Amino acid sequence: NTPVTVTANFVPTVSVTVTTAPAGQSFTADGATYTSSQVFNWGIGTSHTIATIATQAGATGTQYVFNNWSDNKTLSHSVVVPPSATTYTANFTTQYQLTLAGSNGTVTPASGSYFNAGSVQNVTATGNTGYAFSSWTGPVASTSSAATTVTMSAPESVTANFVPVSLITVNTSPAGLAFAVDGISYS
Repeated sequence: NTPVTVTANFVPTVSVTVTTAPAGQSFTADGATYTSSQVFNWGIGTSHTIATIATQAGATGTQYVFNNWSDNKTLSHSVVVPPSATTYTANFTTQYQLTLAGSNGTVTPASGSYFNAGSVQNVTATGNTGYAFSSWTGPVASTSSAATTVTMSAPESVTANFVPVSLITVNTSPAGLAFAVDGISYS
């Protein structure tokens, strides 16, 4: 029997925190999935893969869109553990859904679109033939203007209201006499 010598080599470790902003978004570290901040004791100089998903669903009408990692790397990338404690944060932009409705007319932008939290979005209503815009229902800047704005402070829902347009003919007897409608002269 020949004696065998075994040498154990130990790599010093350091704390590495992986997290998201806002908190609670999904990410992976070395293939394992997490939804809360994690602290790992990784060996200095070792390589590990961190990744996240580009668009993640939140509560109804809310989504989170990947912006960047705090080390300015891609969605999925390898990190080499530095000699001191560090944190890697996946930063996301919060977006809210804008739901638009209105019968007997068209509304823009397309209903169900997502917009960055805090942004101000233009909304426009146009009546179909035989209908005219009347008012908005919901959190718009001006309920009486067909073109107005919505501030995306949460998922928002607005409705354009349209009314039928009646054609009215004004005549004089005998024909050809001058008259005024809403301050405009006609003959």
